[in-house]
Amino acid sequence: AEEKKDLIAACVKRKMDEWEMDHALDDFSTRAGKLNDGTLDGAEEQTLLDELRQMTKSSSTLVDELEHRENKEHLFHEMLQEKQEQSETLLGELQEKQAHESQL
Repeated sequence: AEEKKDLIAACVKRKMDEWEMDHALDDFSTRAGKLNDGTLDGAEEQTLLDELRQMTKSSSTLVDELEHRENKEHLFHEMLQEKQEQSETLLGELQEKQAHESQL
């Protein structure tokens, strides 16, 4: 139950991050258009550059989080496969033991 709650929280956070990024990109695009038109003053231009740096850092953080999540999923898959192999081995041993006992 706790893992499900954490998974839901992570999904909500990711969607919020995506929404914030989309909103920031739309706003940035609008102001970049003003910069091209020459209708953006120096302070607004500096703010635009600062926000672009922040967006780049946010994107980098999201990429890092996705890579971490992929690594965790890979490790979980490996662990699951190992447990399945152990279960199959134990099942085989149990079937052999039962076959041996039935012969006696």
